[in-house]
Amino acid sequence: MINKYIVVCPNCGTKLITVCSNAASDTYCPQCYQQLPSELYTKERNNDEALEIIANNESLSEGFAETVVNQMANDDEAPHNAGSQLARAISCNDVNDALLALTGWSVDSLLDMVPPVVMDCPDGFVNFTGMTGMIPEYASAIVEVFENYLDSLNVRIPCESPDEEKERGYGDNDAALYGSEYWEIVDNIEAWLNQNEDEACNLSDYFIETINEFLDNKGFGKYKPDTEQCGKIKEKVDAILKA
Repeated sequence: MINKYIVVCPNCGTKLITVCSNAASDTYCPQCYQQLPSELYTKERNNDEALEIIANNESLSEGFAETVVNQMANDDEAPHNAGSQLARAISCNDVNDALLALTGWSVDSLLDMVPPVVMDCPDGFVNFTGMTGMIPEYASAIVEVFENYLDSLNVRIPCESPDEEKERGYGDNDAALYGSEYWEIVDNIEAWLNQNEDEACNLSDYFIETINEFLDNKGFGKYKPDTEQCGKIKEKVDAILKA
């Protein structure tokens, strides 16, 4: 999986979104109701990333809210103690301590309690609806396919900016794409995915058009992929978007 928050249930093959990182948690697949093996739990979770994913996904948001409400109902802390702790946390703008006061659990622990949700994947492709925070990671992986293609031809696209080309030389950077040239393609892919969140299956065609136009504009049109090479590039892009 390219994204650590997407897993596949080994029991039924359903693609799931999860922010759980604790192997001790009892996390079940919402499709087949079988417990997920610990190796599928998110490794090295970044709480800011996880919260962003929750905020942009209706089902995860609902699960997170229910988790917080349920833990508040089950917390046996004396009201005056909880209120005192909550007041101090609010005065310090400390969200973690505020949740501790309300539920008895930290942000880390509450995230581990959020149940996974089924990811809607038409034809097996990732659906970015409500998951746009994942797009930059996928876009970078897709542009790497183009970089690998250029590497196979020993082609290195020079930077239009003299400063970037100079910086590239100082770092002895042999990457096929560098600086603005790299980010131009990444930005194009991100923009397309943001506008076509549920149509990732069509990205590979757009990607071929994008790199062909890019090579023409840079004076490297003779290196545009032929029909066979286009097919291989599209296969690799599709594989990333199904991961």
